[in-house]
Amino acid sequence: MGIIILLICVANPVVIDKINANYDKIEILSGKITRHYKINDDEKQITGKFYLKKPNKLFVKYSNPEQTIILNDTLLWVYSPNNKQVIKINYKKLSEGQKSLLGLGALLGINPLQGFEKAFIYELQDSIHLSAKPSHKPKFISKIIFQFDPQKNIILQTQIFDTTNKIISQTNYGDWKSFQPEIWFPQCIISKIYMAPKEITEESIFHEISINCVISDKQFEFVPPEGTKIIEGGE
Repeated sequence: MGIIILLICVANPVVIDKINANYDKIEILSGKITRHYKINDDEKQITGKFYLKKPNKLFVKYSNPEQTIILNDTLLWVYSPNNKQVIKINYKKLSEGQKSLLGLGALLGINPLQGFEKAFIYELQDSIHLSAKPSHKPKFISKIIFQFDPQKNIILQTQIFDTTNKIISQTNYGDWKSFQPEIWFPQCIISKIYMAPKEITEESIFHEISINCVISDKQFEFVPPEGTKIIEGGE
């Protein structure tokens, strides 16, 4: 789900605040998404539709296989109709890190600067690159390099390196479109994760995007169908 690309934080207030401000202009978002996965020679594609309403409302429905993810302020539901079960998670009891991984931008892979504010220290390398290094002794990630557009204040590429300085993940954000004045959105996100002997590629294509439209709160309500097994807390 593009989760690994989101292990970042905030430290350079001028640059970071400008970039976050672009994403923060998106209060409501709806559209369709096509995700294509490739693990070595194995390929899979899923499609779905989504609705997002800040601060804590999200609806994503995938097909092939069917799965629905709903966040409605305090509860996160992950419903698998084929298995007749739903995972119910108390969103309020999650840590800030867990909320970031399960949050709005994370599930869609949109905002690479979401969450983990205290985990990394940023340095501005040049006019288009930010370097982020762990504030404590790294256990897995040694640094993250962000390439950004200083005019549009958007992230163009993210690279994550392990403690041997080997790149383990690269994500490119492309096909940017201005849907409203000064609101930019990437219609294509391509991630490559290098986990020897596997190489994982995930491509997300967004369609029929609508920004700051009207969406009823009823869209984010969920009642488990009769006969559905409820698994508390994802255990």
